[in-house]
Amino acid sequence: MAIHDSQMLAGFAGFFDVDDLKKITPEQLAADVRKSCAMVVVLHDETCVSSWCRFEWKEAELAGIPVLCIVDAHHVSRTKVLEQVKKCSSHLMVHQWVSYIDSYRHDASIQITDWLHEHATQN
Repeated sequence: MAIHDSQMLAGFAGFFDVDDLKKITPEQLAADVRKSCAMVVVLHDETCVSSWCRFEWKEAELAGIPVLCIVDAHHVSRTKVLEQVKKCSSHLMVHQWVSYIDSYRHDASIQITDWLHEHATQN
């Protein structure tokens, strides 16, 4: 998915841990999450299993950072992912999720951009 790239083209500066960190440590990851004004999370059926993802979400919650979830609805069941997220992070349930399907990726990108304009530019 090119969500990160499309939002950079819309004028947002994004942090993407696997691209931006040479060595990922809890301290560095927490510091980078706290510098964020919003978080966009792409969910699939294995995301909640990741201790790193859960760590980032907890840091965002503690810092009061709003989170928008994108469900890769082309490859996984939205209902299955919803049940998993309910068990691991209520903070990801605050805002309405965006379904990402290849044939509607442009619409999803617009929804993400609109959400970021509303939530990431309030500070």
